[in-house]
Amino acid sequence: MKTYICTEVVTYNASNKKGNEAATFALQLKHRLIKGKRPVFDLLRAIEDHCRFLDHKYPNTRKLEVEFHRTTINNEQSVIYIYSGDKTKMTGQPKAAVIHLAVLAGEVDMDKSQPGTIAFEPEEGGEV
Repeated sequence: MKTYICTEVVTYNASNKKGNEAATFALQLKHRLIKGKRPVFDLLRAIEDHCRFLDHKYPNTRKLEVEFHRTTINNEQSVIYIYSGDKTKMTGQPKAAVIHLAVLAGEVDMDKSQPGTIAFEPEEGGEV
C-alpha cells in the first residue's frame, strides 16, 4: 500500500470567496500523509467533492476544475491543480492552488486517529 505526503501547497490570491475557500481547503492538506488502497484516487475524489460543494455554494462564479499530473522522469512529485475558468485560457498559474504529492518509500504505520494523517476508506462499490 503506497503512502503519499503533501509536501507543498502553493496558493494564489483569489478574486472571490470561492477561490479563498478552495485555497484554505488545499492548505489543510499540507504535510499530511495520505494512505489507502487507492490514495491518490480517493484524495482527488475528496478534492473534487469539495470543489462541487463550492460550485453549488457560489453558483454565479466560474466552475472549479481539478487536474492531476502524475510523476514523470523529470518531475519527482505528482501535482494536483485546482483552478477556475477555461483550461485553454489558463496563464500558467491556477486561480486557487497547487498541491505537490510525493510517494514515501517503504511502509508507514499510521493510525487514522494520529494527527496529521488522512487515511481514506473506500466506499462500497467505489472501485473504478
